[in-house]
This record gives sequence, structure tokens and C-alpha cells, in this order.
Amino acid sequence: MFRWLNILFILCLGIGSGFAQTDSTVKKPKFYILETDTIPNLLLKPDTSNKKKSKPPKKKKNVFYGYKCKKAFIKTLNGQNTILEIFYVLKEWKDPSPYLQNVYVWDMMNGVVKKMDKKDVANQPQYRILHGPYRKEVNGVLAELGAFYIGGKHARWEKYDKNFTLTDKTKYYKGWPKEAKISYYDSDQLKIKEVMPYEYGLLQGDYYLFTPEGNILTKGQYENGVKVGVWIDYFPNSSKRQRETKYPDSPYESTPPVIQKEWDEKGKIIILNGQKVDPNTKDNSSDPIKNRLKKKR
Repeated sequence: MFRWLNILFILCLGIGSGFAQTDSTVKKPKFYILETDTIPNLLLKPDTSNKKKSKPPKKKKNVFYGYKCKKAFIKTLNGQNTILEIFYVLKEWKDPSPYLQNVYVWDMMNGVVKKMDKKDVANQPQYRILHGPYRKEVNGVLAELGAFYIGGKHARWEKYDKNFTLTDKTKYYKGWPKEAKISYYDSDQLKIKEVMPYEYGLLQGDYYLFTPEGNILTKGQYENGVKVGVWIDYFPNSSKRQRETKYPDSPYESTPPVIQKEWDEKGKIIILNGQKVDPNTKDNSSDPIKNRLKKKR
């Protein structure tokens, strides 16, 4: 019995010491509380948060299609109508495309905007090449709107009547109708071979055929898909005319074409009004009226 009492006494001591050890040696876990007024944004990218937004580059004033221009205007009176034209001209001279036969210029001496033969433009100091937006008003109402590219019509052109109703619209590309089919001699599309002027799916306007050197071989006009007026053929690598062929003035006429004039390489007429001319004629000039007067004398 004494033995059992010792065992009981030892068990009581172990239990008591265990409770004491728990109270004195075991540490309570610490809890950390995040105190904040806002929820942290874990997706915030520090490399972009402080970066300032870059401003878009300023658009250069009076620069169109890469060329600097000057703004000008013309105000004229036509009867009871006041016509205002607002346009831009190249600040520095630049030659128009060698394939354009006519260019639009501002004639500063006479105060008009007009279309001229390209050969007559470069030698006259009072002419300025049109380039950039163009606007025409009649009595304060828009009448015409478009743009130029180095003397040729470019982009969309619109015409309006006095009630501001659209009456016509045509698209151009650097002087040629936008719908025109242009073929080239080279893969870089720098040397034009042929210009087929299409509008609304029909041949309409000026036709050109060029040599590889840029000289005209043939030029004429189409109307509603039909050749009209006088078509001219030139000698290759020369500005001399070789042939003038007269087609009907209207596409609805059925008159067959006639060779009005044809010259040889020396400049003598070999065909006149569809008839061959005697090569032995002393005065074989291109003016038949003068020839008749000389014969009468």
C-alpha cells in the first residue's frame, strides 16, 4: 500500500509542475494588425506611375504634304457677286511633275488663279505654284473646295450652287483623276507610260501616252468612253507633231475619224484633210490657206 501512495504522490507532483510550466514558460503568439485607411494596390507599376504623359507634337503651320507654303487670297467683284479665293502657294520653287502638261498658278501681277502650260510658268517670276488647300466662296457661300499638289489638283474636289447644294465631286491624285489607270515603264512607278482617264467606270477626260524619256507620243480626249475632238501623235523623242486625227465632237456622232494633217520627219505635210499631198509641191507648208493665196497670185 505504501508503494501505491508513492506512485500517487509522484503523479500529483508531475501534474502540478506541468500547469506551472504552462503558465510561466509558454508564450502566447503575437498577432499583427495592418491599420490603414486604403486598400493597397498590388497591381501598381512603379515604373509607370510617376511617368508624365508626353504631349503630341505640334502640327507645323502652313506645311502641306511635306512642303512649306504661304497663305494668300484674292477678292474680286463680278457684277453683283463678290468672289473670294483662299489658297496656298509653295514657299520655295519646286518643279511640277514632268508628265503634267498644265499646272495651276497664282498670277500675282494680274491677281488671278489660272491653269497654264507648264512651259510658260518657269520663265515668269510673277507666277507661284499652288500647293495645299483651296477654297472659293461666292457672296460668302462655299462654291468650290479642294487641294493642290505642286500645281496639280489633288484629293477630293467639290462644287456647290448658291443654295450650298453639292453639284459635283471628283477625286484626283497629284494632277491625275483618282480613278485613272496609270501604267509605268519601271517597277518604282516613276516613269509613266500611259494614263487612261476613268470616271465612274467610263473613259472620261485627257488621255496620254509617253515615251520612256517622258515625251508625249499621243494625247487626246475621251467622253463617255469614246474618242472625241482632235487626237495628236508626236514623233518619238521630239516635240514635233506627226499626225492630227479628227474625231467627232460628240460621243453620240457616228462620223468616222479623219486624218486632218500628217507630216514627215522633215516637217512637210504628206496628208491634208484625209488626202495625200503631192511631195513635189514647192511650198508644202502646214497652212493650206497661205498655199491657196500663193497659188492665186
